[in-house]
Amino acid sequence: MADIIPLTGKDTVEQARLIREATKIFFETANIKVFESQSAEDAFYQRWFGNYLKTDPASFLLAVDENGAAIGYLAGCLDSFSEAARIIISDISFYTPAFCSALRDHPSHFHINVKPGYQGKGVGRQLISGFIQLCRDQGSRGIHVVTGAKSRAVDFYRTCAFTPFTLPDATPDLAVLVYAIPAP
Repeated sequence: MADIIPLTGKDTVEQARLIREATKIFFETANIKVFESQSAEDAFYQRWFGNYLKTDPASFLLAVDENGAAIGYLAGCLDSFSEAARIIISDISFYTPAFCSALRDHPSHFHINVKPGYQGKGVGRQLISGFIQLCRDQGSRGIHVVTGAKSRAVDFYRTCAFTPFTLPDATPDLAVLVYAIPAP
């Protein structure tokens, strides 16, 4: 099993190394492999990875192996609907006003990727468990996650106790799942 650690609290050299390793995982596991330009690649990176590092670094979790190398990451956002998170959601088209309103009770969200070769071994489940605990500790009422409706990730999230959530204006190619965090 992996150790789950927050990105914050590391010295700058170690942080930079872990970010480089997580970035490599990001591009290895991305749905898009070829970009029309460097600026398109940079925008993709910022949308799904970089903005999370800038906006909510305390919610950026890493799975590391016994040697301290990153084997997975969870880029989290504790309050997707806060002013601080505007840079994140304003660049993701499905975050419409109706979408945000419907998910007010599930303000936290994340993106997760695990290095090929470590997938299917519980690393993703450990990262999600760590994020759930972080959300609980910070007083979040719930978490939402969005993925492709036909993605195998839907079944994965369901095994992590997320339940499907129907949104009135969601496109049929998206699946939204939620996890409610009970009040203490």
